[in-house]
Amino acid sequence: MMRTSAVLALVAAAALATVKALLAEPLWWPFMVVEYMAAAALAFGAVAVLRGGQGRLLAAGWAFTLGITWSTFFHHLAERPGFEQRTLVDFGVGVLLLSAFLGVALCIGAPHAAAETSGASS
Repeated sequence: MMRTSAVLALVAAAALATVKALLAEPLWWPFMVVEYMAAAALAFGAVAVLRGGQGRLLAAGWAFTLGITWSTFFHHLAERPGFEQRTLVDFGVGVLLLSAFLGVALCIGAPHAAAETSGASS
């Protein structure tokens, strides 16, 4: 489960950073870097898991990404309430939101490292 979450995280991190760079929104710097922070946490956490490390940073990256995309998605919906006003960005943020939910679920559902080595399940 953690390996699947890590691969998904690499895709999500690349998408998050790329879309942020392409949008080039004129925001105050704390609001500009938050998506890059989430993408970095996802990418570094994914690499750590794929190299056999623990998934703590990956889980934190997914949780952080989930919070950001939740806020962004519903903020966009509130700004443009009609379905005909939806954009590709709204769809992309929605896909990222679903991916973040899945990533968190995969991290939570993954067996604990101590349980794997001892053969017990938690």
